[in-house]
Order: sequence, then C-alpha cells, then structure tokens
Amino acid sequence: MECTQLDVCDYAEFQFKQMNYTEWTETNVEYKSAFILSEDGKTVLYRDFNDPRTVSEWKESVIPQDDEGHWMFVFWALMKTKFAMVEKDKEWLTTNLPYFESTWADIETHRAAGTMPEHPREKNTLVL
Repeated sequence: MECTQLDVCDYAEFQFKQMNYTEWTETNVEYKSAFILSEDGKTVLYRDFNDPRTVSEWKESVIPQDDEGHWMFVFWALMKTKFAMVEKDKEWLTTNLPYFESTWADIETHRAAGTMPEHPREKNTLVL
C-alpha cells in the first residue's frame, strides 16, 4: 500500500490441498482439478476445474500415449478462502523499515563474502 498510495485494498487468502486420486474423487468441494507436470519440471498442463471430461479423457487429449511415463499428476482442491478489506496502517512502514534494512544489509554482506546465511532459529514475522 506504501508503493501504490492506496488507503484501502482487498486481501484474499486461499488454502489449497494436494491429494492423491482417491482422496480427490471423494472430496466434495466446489473447486478442484489437476495439473500435469513434465518430468523435467519445465512444462505444466492445467485442467480447467469446469472441464466436463473425466481426468482420463483430459489426460488422453493433452499427452501423447507414447509419452505417458514422463509426466506427474497433481490433484488439488481449494479447501478454504478468506477475504477482507484492509485499511492502510500509516505506521506500518516506519515500524517495519528497520527489519527491511537489516535484511538487506545481511544480503549484501553474504553476497560480498560469497556465503549463505544460517537458517534462522526463530521466525521473523511482519505484521500485516
């Protein structure tokens, strides 16, 4: 909101769940579908959740039969959503800027030394 100078914006949060095929077929939610990922991870084929075809019919239409073994199926369902209007907190940048500056200083230090930071023992959370 600092960058856009907005005083109010929409917040949307979505919780997706990855499932095996049996769980996916037994789950009764409004939005669920699948995608196929190539073995090398460079190609993703998405199935529209409104597609009336079965997963098998869809798969046959997008993957050549002689290439079936080179793809991984991922089944997903949208489990929860959360929407809210968020008002700008005029103190947010002042409160959080020291954390951003510290993080950037760490990045520059490690970049110059060619090192990686240690995994943090505790999580730093920005309050949104």
